[in-house]
Amino acid sequence: MRKISRGSGFRGALEYVLNRASGKDCGRLIGGNLSASDPLSLAQEFGAIRRLRPEIKKPVWHNSLRLPAGEQLNDSQWNQIAEDYMTQMGFDDSHPRVYVMHDDKDGQHIHIVASRIDLSGALYLGQNENLKSTKIIEELEKKYALIITKGVDRIGDTAIVSMPSTKKIKKKEREKSLRTGVEPPRERLQLLIDDALKRNPTASQFAQFLTGKGVKVIANIAATGKMNGFSFSLDGVSFSGSKLGDKYKWSSLLKRGLMFDSANDVAGLAAFKSKSEIETDQSTDTIEGSYAFYLIKFLNQKRCQNGVEYRWQNGNAAFFDRGSTVQIIGNSTAAKIKAMVELAHQKGWKAIKLTGSAEFKKIAIDEAIQQGIQIANPELQQYIKTLTKRPNVDQESVPTSQFVSGISRASLLKFPTEQLSDEKENILSPPP
Repeated sequence: MRKISRGSGFRGALEYVLNRASGKDCGRLIGGNLSASDPLSLAQEFGAIRRLRPEIKKPVWHNSLRLPAGEQLNDSQWNQIAEDYMTQMGFDDSHPRVYVMHDDKDGQHIHIVASRIDLSGALYLGQNENLKSTKIIEELEKKYALIITKGVDRIGDTAIVSMPSTKKIKKKEREKSLRTGVEPPRERLQLLIDDALKRNPTASQFAQFLTGKGVKVIANIAATGKMNGFSFSLDGVSFSGSKLGDKYKWSSLLKRGLMFDSANDVAGLAAFKSKSEIETDQSTDTIEGSYAFYLIKFLNQKRCQNGVEYRWQNGNAAFFDRGSTVQIIGNSTAAKIKAMVELAHQKGWKAIKLTGSAEFKKIAIDEAIQQGIQIANPELQQYIKTLTKRPNVDQESVPTSQFVSGISRASLLKFPTEQLSDEKENILSPPP
């Protein structure tokens, strides 16, 4: 098992697991609960769920499960184990995910890419994930009669994990060094960084010193100006700080004497900045100018005497289509409302009339605008004209109930007062 990671872009994660190394060692999609099969289309399906909580900066959850070299399972067995694992980790059928197989010489393994946001908009938080995952894997090895691998050391029920401060040189690196007589790049980088830190440099001076020693330095600076650390390359071999060892991570470099002043160093590091892969991932999760139906794919239809009932794949009711009206069943959620508007788009409705609560109307308006559907309610036209940009909220600790489609409930007070009346049924329909 690798360390569980969280990320901001589904496209980047999917490209990695499906098309790793530019087509070499490509992965094979073997399971999950999405309908697409290529990275772009899958990213768009994930993106539809992501839009339920746009304030969450890292909605991507990624992990891999590996067998020892020589042991193999078929696709069905892997799917069974993956579902068992995800259930024990705290995910359920409402969390979109995919399982991708890599069958290489180092050991057959699968990658799991999942959404931390479920169909209701609730966020998977997860606590002590890596230790919990290790314990679950130990249990699964026994349950499915797999080769028992060494887990973490334990004292009673407590797992003791010791991370090396300096990553050891790999066997292949050492063998190449013996053949060529050249010190391994990893080891030289570690020594050069150690040497640079003896001078208590600023971040700019640190990057300049290493550059002078033949190291390619990339400053990982977010669009907000936040410094997230460095990546290094020597003799064509690239390393992140964590790949060199814990003591080379950004937080550790600061503790070891590196000085960073955002007011001065960000400008000084501009020459070392490279557009991050994460920013590229985020820009490709959706495509402007086109629209595909994503949430509606998660719904099953049941034809009744008066129309069609739509239910989520877990059996929960969503809404009822009577032909000329679509009405929510039960409590309103952002996912239900967005899927209703998707259905209206599929039915060819160019405009819709909204009846219901202010919250329902606000989400429906937000989704209709994105799909090019007009709102027929005369009393809402002024509000639509004065819509402002959504606030940038990045606190993942904020409960789902405090946000609706990324807009705080406080902003609902800006709605026309006549629309705050209590209308029991949330319905959308074409204008008369």
